[in-house]
Amino acid sequence: MNELGVAALYSAVDAQLTHYAVDVVAGTLDVGESVQLPAKVQYAWPHPKNNILCVATSSSGPGIRSHRN
Repeated sequence: MNELGVAALYSAVDAQLTHYAVDVVAGTLDVGESVQLPAKVQYAWPHPKNNILCVATSSSGPGIRSHRN
């Protein structure tokens, strides 16, 4: 959360990752940009030192062999 009370929220549906800005003080949610990734989002985490989001993707699932990671 930044000094203005705005936090980043990310949502993934299949291979589409969408950014949202959550204004905690005003109680609002603003839709940001979406990115289409090469495969389904498996996991995402903020880099501990840099201002980037690391995202792992995979085309696999339970009992399904992956051909794209």
